[in-house]
Amino acid sequence: MRSSKLIIASIFIFCLVSLSSQAQHSKTKWLDGSWTGSGYQQAALSHSVWTINLDYDFENEVIKIDYPDFPCGGYWKLVKADKNKAEFVEYIDNGKTLCNDQGKVIVTRIDENYITISYFLPELMEGVIAFSTLEKLNQK
Repeated sequence: MRSSKLIIASIFIFCLVSLSSQAQHSKTKWLDGSWTGSGYQQAALSHSVWTINLDYDFENEVIKIDYPDFPCGGYWKLVKADKNKAEFVEYIDNGKTLCNDQGKVIVTRIDENYITISYFLPELMEGVIAFSTLEKLNQK
Protein backbone atom coordinates (compact mmCIF):
# COMPACT_ATOMS: atom_id res chain seq x y z
CA MET A 1 0.00 0.00 0.00
CA ARG A 2 2.79 2.39 0.94
CA SER A 3 4.65 1.77 -2.33
CA SER A 4 1.54 2.44 -4.42
CA LYS A 5 1.04 5.77 -2.62
CA LEU A 6 4.67 6.63 -3.34
CA ILE A 7 4.23 5.76 -7.01
CA ILE A 8 1.04 7.85 -7.27
CA ALA A 9 2.75 10.79 -5.52
CA SER A 10 5.74 10.51 -7.89
CA ILE A 11 3.49 10.49 -10.96
CA PHE A 12 1.58 13.51 -9.62
CA ILE A 13 4.81 15.48 -9.04
CA PHE A 14 6.11 14.54 -12.50
CA CYS A 15 2.86 15.77 -14.08
CA LEU A 16 3.04 19.07 -12.18
CA VAL A 17 6.63 19.66 -13.27
CA SER A 18 5.78 18.76 -16.87
CA LEU A 19 2.76 21.09 -16.93
CA SER A 20 4.79 23.90 -15.38
CA SER A 21 7.51 23.45 -18.01
CA GLN A 22 4.94 23.49 -20.82
CA ALA A 23 3.29 26.60 -19.36
CA GLN A 24 6.65 28.37 -19.24
CA HIS A 25 7.49 27.31 -22.79
CA SER A 26 4.16 28.59 -24.14
CA LYS A 27 5.15 32.08 -22.96
CA THR A 28 8.18 32.18 -25.31
CA LYS A 29 6.35 32.21 -28.67
CA TRP A 30 7.63 35.80 -29.17
CA LEU A 31 11.19 34.43 -29.37
CA ASP A 32 10.45 31.97 -32.18
CA GLY A 33 12.67 32.39 -35.26
CA SER A 34 16.24 33.34 -36.16
CA TRP A 35 18.05 36.31 -34.66
CA THR A 36 21.47 37.87 -35.23
CA GLY A 37 23.56 40.66 -33.81
CA SER A 38 26.67 41.49 -31.82
CA GLY A 39 27.67 40.77 -28.26
CA TYR A 40 29.64 43.21 -26.13
CA GLN A 41 31.77 42.76 -23.06
CA GLN A 42 32.98 45.69 -20.97
CA ALA A 43 36.09 44.04 -19.51
CA ALA A 44 36.96 41.52 -22.19
CA LEU A 45 40.34 39.82 -22.21
CA SER A 46 40.43 38.78 -25.85
CA HIS A 47 37.14 39.77 -27.54
CA SER A 48 35.11 42.87 -26.87
CA VAL A 49 32.63 42.48 -29.75
CA TRP A 50 31.47 39.24 -31.37
CA THR A 51 28.74 37.85 -33.61
CA ILE A 52 25.75 36.05 -32.12
CA ASN A 53 23.34 33.82 -34.05
CA LEU A 54 20.28 32.53 -32.21
CA ASP A 55 17.75 30.06 -33.65
CA TYR A 56 14.61 29.16 -31.73
CA ASP A 57 12.30 26.44 -33.02
CA PHE A 58 9.27 27.04 -30.81
CA GLU A 59 7.32 23.98 -32.01
CA ASN A 60 10.15 21.59 -31.14
CA GLU A 61 11.28 23.57 -28.08
CA VAL A 62 14.87 23.79 -29.37
CA ILE A 63 16.95 26.93 -28.99
CA LYS A 64 20.46 26.95 -30.45
CA ILE A 65 23.13 29.57 -29.95
CA ASP A 66 26.25 30.12 -32.04
CA TYR A 67 29.22 32.43 -31.46
CA PRO A 68 31.18 32.03 -34.73
CA ASP A 69 33.93 34.50 -33.76
CA PHE A 70 35.15 32.34 -30.84
CA PRO A 71 34.07 29.69 -32.32
CA CYS A 72 31.67 27.97 -29.96
CA GLY A 73 27.99 27.28 -29.56
CA GLY A 74 25.38 25.17 -27.88
CA TYR A 75 21.83 25.36 -26.65
CA TRP A 76 19.72 27.09 -24.03
CA LYS A 77 17.41 25.43 -21.54
CA LEU A 78 14.39 27.44 -20.38
CA VAL A 79 14.18 28.22 -16.66
CA LYS A 80 11.21 30.62 -16.60
CA ALA A 81 9.41 33.05 -18.86
CA ASP A 82 6.69 35.63 -19.20
CA LYS A 83 5.27 37.53 -22.18
CA ASN A 84 8.33 39.80 -22.53
CA LYS A 85 11.24 38.10 -20.76
CA ALA A 86 12.77 34.64 -20.54
CA GLU A 87 15.55 33.17 -18.42
CA PHE A 88 17.73 30.35 -19.72
CA VAL A 89 20.81 28.37 -18.77
CA GLU A 90 23.33 28.21 -21.60
CA TYR A 91 25.05 24.89 -22.32
CA ILE A 92 28.08 25.02 -24.60
CA ASP A 93 28.60 21.76 -26.48
CA ASN A 94 30.78 22.99 -29.37
CA GLY A 95 34.07 24.69 -28.48
CA LYS A 96 33.44 24.12 -24.79
CA THR A 97 36.86 25.43 -23.75
CA LEU A 98 36.35 28.65 -25.73
CA CYS A 99 33.15 29.91 -24.05
CA ASN A 100 31.69 29.89 -20.56
CA ASP A 101 29.37 26.98 -19.93
CA GLN A 102 26.18 27.02 -17.83
CA GLY A 103 25.82 30.76 -17.61
CA LYS A 104 22.54 32.50 -16.87
CA VAL A 105 20.97 34.26 -19.85
CA ILE A 106 18.12 36.78 -19.68
CA VAL A 107 16.36 37.62 -22.95
CA THR A 108 14.09 40.67 -23.04
CA ARG A 109 11.65 41.43 -25.84
CA ILE A 110 11.91 44.96 -27.23
CA ASP A 111 9.39 44.45 -30.04
CA GLU A 112 8.71 41.91 -32.81
CA ASN A 113 12.06 42.64 -34.47
CA TYR A 114 14.49 43.20 -31.57
CA ILE A 115 15.53 41.47 -28.36
CA THR A 116 18.25 42.14 -25.81
CA ILE A 117 20.35 39.51 -24.08
CA SER A 118 22.15 39.86 -20.76
CA TYR A 119 24.72 37.24 -19.75
CA PHE A 120 25.61 36.38 -16.15
CA LEU A 121 28.12 34.04 -14.49
CA PRO A 122 27.06 34.32 -10.83
CA GLU A 123 29.59 31.74 -9.63
CA LEU A 124 32.47 33.86 -11.00
CA MET A 125 31.36 37.47 -10.68
CA GLU A 126 28.44 39.73 -9.83
CA GLY A 127 26.42 41.57 -12.42
CA VAL A 128 26.17 41.41 -16.18
CA ILE A 129 29.29 40.06 -17.89
CA ALA A 130 28.11 40.67 -21.47
CA PHE A 131 25.11 42.03 -23.36
CA SER A 132 23.69 42.29 -26.87
CA THR A 133 20.82 43.42 -29.04
CA LEU A 134 19.69 41.00 -31.73
CA GLU A 135 17.55 41.64 -34.79
CA LYS A 136 15.09 39.08 -36.10
CA LEU A 137 15.85 37.68 -39.55
CA ASN A 138 13.10 37.10 -42.11
CA GLN A 139 10.44 34.65 -41.04
CA LYS A 140 11.01 30.95 -41.73
